Amino acid sequence: DAVRSLGSLAGVGKESVVYEALGEGPVAIKFHREGRTSFRHVRRVREHLKDKPRVSWLRAASLGARAEFEALKKLYPRVEVPRPVAHSRHAVVMGLVEGVQLSRARLSDPQGVWSLILEQVEATLGVGLVHADLSEFNVFVGEEGVKIIDWAQAIPLSHPHARELLERDVSNLLKFFKRKYDLNIDLQEALPATRPEVFENLCREAGLKGEEVVS
Repeated sequence: DAVRSLGSLAGVGKESVVYEALGEGPVAIKFHREGRTSFRHVRRVREHLKDKPRVSWLRAASLGARAEFEALKKLYPRVEVPRPVAHSRHAVVMGLVEGVQLSRARLSDPQGVWSLILEQVEATLGVGLVHADLSEFNVFVGEEGVKIIDWAQAIPLSHPHARELLERDVSNLLKFFKRKYDLNIDLQEALPATRPEVFENLCREAGLKGEEVVS
């Protein structure tokens, strides 16, 4: 079995609860709960719910868990994400993430950490996906680098709003680094893929290979 015993609470978010657990070694189990508190908003922003206007919050959570697990399978190990282990109903079992949430970290080299995050954003594009919900709250910083979590909203490059959401992802992080570390970085210089012509070329090169992740 993927999980043999449940451990302590690791984190609580607006749309999920995460526990430490034991399987074949330490793992994390994430219980999705999309829509339990604000279902109308969740349906509007979740790609996997766009054609399901009457779905219950529990079904929405199950679809979110499946979307995240499929995204992790596509990303791992090319992108620094939790290792996908198993998925059942509204739960996803994944490798335990070490480190500190970026929002709470005290970075001695913020420019270096920014560069590591940017590498992962570019690697994600190389897989054919955009995170679409990236911020300082779903990046973890540890001794071995950075890891990006919370992939339920991931969308393919073929999505009509993919470039817009990519730009929002990177802008969120740039605002954080400016506010906390006074780093001044231009968006399009940091990630040329946010430019329309560069993004179009990227889509052609990727061959729209991310489509199945959010189907």
